Amino acid sequence: MGVLDGKAAVVTGAGRGIGRGHCVHLAQAGAGVVVNDIDHAEAEKVVSELKGGGARAVAIAADIGSRAGAEELIELCCKEFGAIDIIVN
Repeated sequence: MGVLDGKAAVVTGAGRGIGRGHCVHLAQAGAGVVVNDIDHAEAEKVVSELKGGGARAVAIAADIGSRAGAEELIELCCKEFGAIDIIVN
């Protein structure tokens, strides 16, 4: 059991670099992770990596600079995990 079991995290800019690293650490701690990146293919790669390690994860390419994009991101997280507990931006 991880310290974040049952929690849900949203990470933006998560397709590579520091954002990807945050996703990996959150997943290792037990959180479900919404991987958001403008490059959907990169987000999907991270999700595949996380799921390969047994994590719950989903990818999205939402533009959080717009209200519609932010709402889309929130809706996905709530649909998949029930709530948002952690946001890394």
